[in-house]
Amino acid sequence: MIGFLTALAASQLGFAHAAEAPAAAGSRAGARDGLPTPLEFRLKARYLARLAQFVEWPEECFKGESAPIEIVVLDPSPFGRALERELRGGRVGKRPIRLRRISKLADLGNAHVLFISSMAEQAHCQRSSLPAGKGLLVVGESSGFAQRGGSVEFAVVDNAVRFRIHRKAAEQAQLKLHSQLLKIAIEVFDKPHAAGGSH
Repeated sequence: MIGFLTALAASQLGFAHAAEAPAAAGSRAGARDGLPTPLEFRLKARYLARLAQFVEWPEECFKGESAPIEIVVLDPSPFGRALERELRGGRVGKRPIRLRRISKLADLGNAHVLFISSMAEQAHCQRSSLPAGKGLLVVGESSGFAQRGGSVEFAVVDNAVRFRIHRKAAEQAQLKLHSQLLKIAIEVFDKPHAAGGSH
């Protein structure tokens, strides 16, 4: 974790090279036109896999001290197999990280992190009502996601993947975000938002 924190502070989650990588990877048209590239999705998968290291959940959100942290992805998802590769063998302290995919929000269950792609948000969520609940870190990628109540919003800035944080949304979910994460966010929102649905 210490090595990753060093990378975070040094180069926005350790991927300063991302500004040039999409073009170098043969995706010049996509990068030029602002379209998502395979590299962008791989970086987002890597960020998502590491976010749990910088979040503290209430103990009552787990069934035991070695119970897993569940990362849930709402389909349709852009990641392919990239997220599975990033999470393979992953742990936060004594807790293993478990990945689960769902096709509807009713199957959210005991999730700790929920990722909603822009496609999934259009398919499953009303713009004014993102999922919310105790112990749920809601992560998305569509423009304005954090301002609508998501805890973390991935964003492409200057052709590099960065993120915005809605600190109040995390606090309302009774989550504590580590200060290192807040320091390297491109924007931190503190305005409270109306409570959405529960999980």
